[in-house]
Amino acid sequence: MKLYSVKSSAHRAAKQAGLTKDQYEIIEVDGKFGFQPIEVAEAKGKAKPAIKRKSDIARPTKAVWHIADEMFAANPQVRRKDVIAECVRRGIAFYTARTQYQQWLAAKKGTTK
Repeated sequence: MKLYSVKSSAHRAAKQAGLTKDQYEIIEVDGKFGFQPIEVAEAKGKAKPAIKRKSDIARPTKAVWHIADEMFAANPQVRRKDVIAECVRRGIAFYTARTQYQQWLAAKKGTTK
């Protein structure tokens, strides 16, 4: 495990490794900080977090926009994380959900100005 002098650097490295805040923990060793996936910490290295890479539904990009509109209408303060989690729960690949959410957000911001 690589150690960093600042805790924020360990957070940044974990994000670059593709982990979300609920998928890793920060560990302090002699005043330096590192990160470790929670599943690995609990299972002693048996598995990495699974990321859904293939959508199970037809037209997943359109579905992301629909889900984002639906969740935003119900709660204008809905978090990106929650929208993406709902998309994955409905059978959309994680990276498709993430990319299309950003496209939806950019279009939404463009129409609200």
